[in-house]
Amino acid sequence: MMKSVTMVAWDSAPVRGDGGLAYAVGRLASQLSALGVETRILLPAWSASTKFTGASPLWHPILVELPDAVRHASRWRQHAEFCRAAHARFERLADHSTSDAIIVHSDESALFALRQRSKWNSPPLVFWVHSLFDPPIDDLPHEDRRLLRSKSLMPSAINAADIVVTSAGVMKDASEFDWPTGMRELQQALLLAGSDGRLLTVESTGCLPEWAKAPLTPLTSPPRLAELDGTSYVLFPARPSVDKGLALLAAIAEGLRNDHIDCVAIKRPFWNSRLEEPYSSLPLRWLPWLSQDELVQAMRGAACTVLPSVTEGFGLATAESANQGITTLYQPVGGQHTLQVFPHARAISLTTNDRARLYRVWVDLSTNLTDRWSAWSRHEQSLRPLVERWVQALRATVLGGEQPSEPHESCSEPAAEHRWGNRLMRCLDGRLPTNERSQ
Repeated sequence: MMKSVTMVAWDSAPVRGDGGLAYAVGRLASQLSALGVETRILLPAWSASTKFTGASPLWHPILVELPDAVRHASRWRQHAEFCRAAHARFERLADHSTSDAIIVHSDESALFALRQRSKWNSPPLVFWVHSLFDPPIDDLPHEDRRLLRSKSLMPSAINAADIVVTSAGVMKDASEFDWPTGMRELQQALLLAGSDGRLLTVESTGCLPEWAKAPLTPLTSPPRLAELDGTSYVLFPARPSVDKGLALLAAIAEGLRNDHIDCVAIKRPFWNSRLEEPYSSLPLRWLPWLSQDELVQAMRGAACTVLPSVTEGFGLATAESANQGITTLYQPVGGQHTLQVFPHARAISLTTNDRARLYRVWVDLSTNLTDRWSAWSRHEQSLRPLVERWVQALRATVLGGEQPSEPHESCSEPAAEHRWGNRLMRCLDGRLPTNERSQ
């Protein structure tokens, strides 16, 4: 039985957190702690206001100090420096404590996995694929580029891992159509992990927060939500970025302009004029960044939530919305393929060609990081039929008439064995035969 694990992550709630990765890592840590597994998490020490409230006694955040100069470097240099410092800290910890497994989260921590892979006596190495973003390597130090086993970072980390964790939906896309050239190596690495018996699939249903189970009772709107009272609106509850579907939402909102249906999005937690400029002309209403409780209230007040993601690793925001009993319109791509288990989830129909087109959009966005809106504009025309499907579905949902799809059968609470922590422990303990690891 596993007694302790060490996780490596760029972000984790409740220590830090302003997105899906932070909440996913924090929930996994809580699940492992509930199973009696001592869980250490190596995190960058960015803020003096770091908080540890709400953590289990078995949950031990370890803050890794980084040089002040790194704060002004590129994201990729920051991630590389974090992995270097975190690995050095891990080796010092190993002198007086042991870990039965190492769990490395997402592209930000991928270089840690490559550093650890070179150690002959390493405990099992788990690489958790939270998204399909494969960062550029040109800005990495030469010593880090030498660690790569391929031409890009994510495939190298996947190939280095003893266990690769992703969703069944990502693997469905990997097996059903060719990914664009810029993602082909990532696709092959995932398929190889599956054929080698190194793959563990988990779903968003196994990582839902406790607040998602709260009763659907009316709540008094806090001041930041008061402007929504008495209005008919649809809510985009995800991080406001083009890859999460913000550009699609803007096109959808334009199509709904004459229907008097407001499309509402949420600003980033650290909003400034530089970030706001590309969004100022969009036909959207904006709310400030919301707490978890405020987000729940905003979702419950909406006619529906909309999540037109280009890709998704797990689709946690979509699952949380649907599990609240809120009508949730989404695109069945990546980790969102399995969300039909929720009775309030409404999938916008996508053909295999539609999904392949979205992956082409994704690779264009991920290789044009400084001007994603220009990259998006190259695909607007080809995505017009999809935008029209969304407009029709939202009109039917908000204004009445035909529903976009038939309600799915009601589902029961996911069994404990489907939780991320439980599935991982079964896999690491060897109780899961090789041919069951991707079930």
